[in-house]
Amino acid sequence: MEALVFNAGGSAYLAPLAGLTEVLMPATLRPVPAAPPFLLGLLNRRGIALPVIDLGARLAHI
Repeated sequence: MEALVFNAGGSAYLAPLAGLTEVLMPATLRPVPAAPPFLLGLLNRRGIALPVIDLGARLAHI
């Protein structure tokens, strides 16, 4: 099995390549006024605004 290994929050994770469509380099995010703390901003990807969230922060508020 081929996999992508990455670090996040001090832990190592493994994602099977079969489930990935694209790996993006860090990009500039546009802030969203009055957004909840877990919404880090919007990423413009091929003309589509994609929300970028901090999943750890989001799960902490459920």
